[in-house]
Amino acid sequence: MSAPQFLRLSKLAVFTSLALGGVAHATEENNNNDPLEKIAVYGQHHKNYITEDAQSATKLGLTIKETPQSISVISRALMDDFSLDDINAVLETTPGVTVEQIETDRTYFKARGFEITNFQVNGMGTPQDNGSIQGTLDTSIFESVEVVRGANGLMTGAGNPSATVNMVLKKPTYQTKVSASASYGSWNNKRLELDAATALTENQAVRVAFTKQKTDSYLDRYEQDKTIYYLAYEGQLTDSTTLSVNYVNQQKDADSPLWGALPLYYSDGSATNFDVSTSTASDWSYWNNST
Repeated sequence: MSAPQFLRLSKLAVFTSLALGGVAHATEENNNNDPLEKIAVYGQHHKNYITEDAQSATKLGLTIKETPQSISVISRALMDDFSLDDINAVLETTPGVTVEQIETDRTYFKARGFEITNFQVNGMGTPQDNGSIQGTLDTSIFESVEVVRGANGLMTGAGNPSATVNMVLKKPTYQTKVSASASYGSWNNKRLELDAATALTENQAVRVAFTKQKTDSYLDRYEQDKTIYYLAYEGQLTDSTTLSVNYVNQQKDADSPLWGALPLYYSDGSATNFDVSTSTASDWSYWNNST
């Protein structure tokens, strides 16, 4: 009986020795690995695209990171680079916001399942909560657009579970700045923008802007004509008091706008197959807004 037991013990010792040798060999290989090649990553910080603070949520001077709400800020640089020419286009690029454009000139905005009705200019509420008017506001006069998702009762009374949209107007600058741009696009879309700012005195500055846009459409007879005038004044009355006055006038005229959608099927169930340019609007109909 002793011989077989000795044989089994010898085999066990051999297997244990081989296993330990393999572990030691693997450890030696891991310790002798060549150093990895260094990888250099180069990037660029676009300050014009990023805003560190927003005043539409608390008015407490907190940064966006410190504010306990979900906030998105669409900067002036972003609006210029992506041709976001009206609030409809801005909100289409905002996370968590849905833009529902009805026919040609009516628009509804939704966030978190509710319609957005809180709109502000420089943090002050506007009396109009109709998306058909707010959505067509031209962005050429805005420095940025802030969107606070969720109830914003601290700054808007009872608040709204959807979102609050704050449109921040361009401010006068004490350095002389003049800019002009023109563009031409599909459907005879012509647009002209003029913007100028300068100091009047050591403590006073002014800014003026003018925008004109005319365009046809893929829809029969539909046309748009939009004109915007903007004037901003800022005066330093005392070391702690600043007077700001802003004047905005936007006239948007639409000829032959649609009101109501076209049917997809006839009463017998067959498809209508209307051409994409089909419009039921009459030649004399119009939808003009003055803001």
